[in-house]
Amino acid sequence: MFLKSRLPIEMPTTDAPARKFTPDLHGLIAWLETQDASTAYDPLSSKDCLICRFASAIAGKPLHFIHACDTVKADYRAISHTAHLGMPTYAAALTRARALARGGHNV
Repeated sequence: MFLKSRLPIEMPTTDAPARKFTPDLHGLIAWLETQDASTAYDPLSSKDCLICRFASAIAGKPLHFIHACDTVKADYRAISHTAHLGMPTYAAALTRARALARGGHNV
């Protein structure tokens, strides 16, 4: 016999509101600024690439690459460029994203 709890699950609360990030290059920059710069990611992973991590932060749940791309589709080209070209660290991605936001095309 299985017992089902009908009590609501209490989520931990904090005084600081959760930060929301927009699913675009500026949102990626804002998100990267809150992360440990030395963190590396696997640009070839369909579950743990930069796009998946960023989109998962927006969604509040883990997203596979296909769903992550759909989340950031409005600015996919810039975000993909940031995620896949160069060293796969948050610090390097942040540098590339900032350069793109300033209008740089050859990062």
